[in-house]
Amino acid sequence: MSQPDIIIRNGKIVDGTKIRPAYQADIVINNGIITQISKKPLTNLKGIKEIDATGRIVSPGWVDCHTHLDAQITFDPLMRPVSTNGITTVVFGNCGCGFAPCVPEDRNFLIEIMEGVEDIPKSALEAGMDWQWETFPQWLDYAETLEVACDFSGLIAHGALRTYVMGERGADHLEETSESDRNAMAAVVQQALEAGAIGFASNRAENHQDMSGNPIPGTYAKDDEVLAIARGVHKSGGGIFEVVSGYLMSQGKSWNVALKERELFQNIATAGASDVQIIFNIHPFGNEWNNDTLAWLEKCHDNDMKIWGCTSVKAIGVLASMESNINPFLTASRTYLKLSTLPRNERVKQLLDPQLKKQILEECFESRQNRKWRLGSTKYAYPMIDSVGTKEDFRTYEPQADFSIDNLAKKENMDPIEYQYDHFLKDNGRGVVYLPTIGYGSHTPYGKNDLNGIRDMMMHKCCLIGLADSGAHVGAQTDSINATYLLSYWVRDRQRLTGLPGISLEEAVYLHTMEPARICGYADRGTIEVGMKADINVIDLENLKMKKPYVTYDILPSGAKFWTQDVEGYDYTICNGVITMIKNKPTGKFPGRLVRNPRTKHVRDAGKVSNVDVNWVLSHRGKATRPLIGRGDLGGQGASAIGRRFRKELAEAAKEMNLQMALASGGDAKM
Repeated sequence: MSQPDIIIRNGKIVDGTKIRPAYQADIVINNGIITQISKKPLTNLKGIKEIDATGRIVSPGWVDCHTHLDAQITFDPLMRPVSTNGITTVVFGNCGCGFAPCVPEDRNFLIEIMEGVEDIPKSALEAGMDWQWETFPQWLDYAETLEVACDFSGLIAHGALRTYVMGERGADHLEETSESDRNAMAAVVQQALEAGAIGFASNRAENHQDMSGNPIPGTYAKDDEVLAIARGVHKSGGGIFEVVSGYLMSQGKSWNVALKERELFQNIATAGASDVQIIFNIHPFGNEWNNDTLAWLEKCHDNDMKIWGCTSVKAIGVLASMESNINPFLTASRTYLKLSTLPRNERVKQLLDPQLKKQILEECFESRQNRKWRLGSTKYAYPMIDSVGTKEDFRTYEPQADFSIDNLAKKENMDPIEYQYDHFLKDNGRGVVYLPTIGYGSHTPYGKNDLNGIRDMMMHKCCLIGLADSGAHVGAQTDSINATYLLSYWVRDRQRLTGLPGISLEEAVYLHTMEPARICGYADRGTIEVGMKADINVIDLENLKMKKPYVTYDILPSGAKFWTQDVEGYDYTICNGVITMIKNKPTGKFPGRLVRNPRTKHVRDAGKVSNVDVNWVLSHRGKATRPLIGRGDLGGQGASAIGRRFRKELAEAAKEMNLQMALASGGDAKM
């Protein structure tokens, strides 16, 4: 027997199946595959690399089915901070936003959609995107040349598809499709999945718009268009059908919308048969809605309709700070706004001046009186400390009312705005405030400051974990730490420190490994078993922790701001049998590769990927029958809507004062 590449010794194996309890064993890795697992110490065998996992958890690498790394993967092979959080496989193209297929004249439009919906600065996309494709198969061929830290798969996005086939007509959200339009879209989707797209992604949420208020193309698509595409997914051999729920993103305003949407999802499942896995976003909006939705999902599964609710491990929220795109002082105080173009050190120095502080606060008090203090009440804003998610601050993402800025200010006999001002200036201007927006406190009919509603969904057999949105909302949030939070808080801390129910170690690992892997169609990863891919984390669970989020300027190619968050506790991360991280630090190895749709492998193996006449497809393109002037802002509480509205207000304020504000377009001077 040849010498193994890696042997992991004496670890506590949590294999991802949730069926088998954790057990102690040695793992042998060769040529990227797990070749042996032995409960008896392998004393007569020595690996080229030996890892002592005594006292450590050994799990499969995390699988994240909902990211927006479409652009970042082309210029940041580390895929930060995904790879530092133990994630070894990602899926992007979600929410109907993507960059393939695309003809050259549509590039700017798709960039603006991505900027408006996912808060990725246009300047960064323009500087970093390497457009070497037009069709989706050409994108796949380009992606296959990339060497990155994690494996990845791409969805074909409705916004890109509709624009590619119909041109400006498709970008018009009111434009209905002809039968020929629908046939062309279905043919492009079928070919894309056969060639390797993991699935298709669409959007039904009104508040997903570009900066001019134009919804993602396909948002208002009629059922005949959506079902034609579903049949294309089915004809290819199968895949994911991801869709953003319009009802959920409207904060549950209309049962009629919910019922109509459910009917559409069921029709998609029927059109696509059992080889189409429908994934839609789901959040807690109160017991009645939760119970009814979960019961409906169970009924769908009983009837062989694979419809899944995709939930987060915590509330969807945004981060406010001096450096964030979310900073209420910028629009509440003209004096503060004038200082915002200064380097952070100089800005902090001036903001500490008592007279200047007094002037800024007076302007903010006036704005509050005139209802111009943005981002909601300080009643629902919570300051973060350095040791986020540790025993000292274990409820950062499940904060209680007494830890709000409102109540902390009362204890200090201060105005809440002044308290937030002082907090922003901590750590030399790096103080951070967390504002949960969806699925928490006042933003759910539960009306409670707890994550019990989210736990109900995480634990439900018809739901899966996702919605970290890695690569998106870079100026307002960073949720790539969700897998880390799942273990450190839900498994380790929640029950023992709060008395509230947690999640077992075996269940939690399953929820972020085997379950999403199988739903996405990956049969070669997600568990620690002989013959599986060697995607593995070695974790110091007792010391696993997240540090305070911070803004960096070295990830996006334009030097724009990017929220990130460091973690500790991953001793090793292994992808495809190669060690990519040691103690959360990159090794400089990039074994991550494109993973083409496993459900359509038989089509590729037989050389039967459909031929689509590009000239015929593009013959459907035409001008819009009305100006694309947008619908105005349609509200919403998600990071997309909040960030877009804030940047618009900031741009208007800066224009009024004749200030050149890079922040208004998602960038900023380095601080």
